[in-house]
Amino acid sequence: MRADRLDVWPLNNAAMTVVNMMNPSHVETVFIGGKVKKWRGNLVGVDVPGVLRLVEEAATAFCAGPTMQKTCSADASVDGRNPRRNDNDRAEQQ
Repeated sequence: MRADRLDVWPLNNAAMTVVNMMNPSHVETVFIGGKVKKWRGNLVGVDVPGVLRLVEEAATAFCAGPTMQKTCSADASVDGRNPRRNDNDRAEQQ
């Protein structure tokens, strides 16, 4: 676990910090069954672009359903922000 990042300081109570403040990005290395699954903070043996492509395809198929078209439309937003657009997309629109 990475405890040298600003988001977990001050490290007054190590157990509380691990349980309440840390997330997967704080994990440096994972071994499962003697095999490396995460090394230096990066997943090993996972096609991340492929996974992202599958997620996008699933979201597109989900939003294509008639009951979800309004919810998933380009105008749909949460607190004025469309969860399917990143900050760069918003900046280009302005």
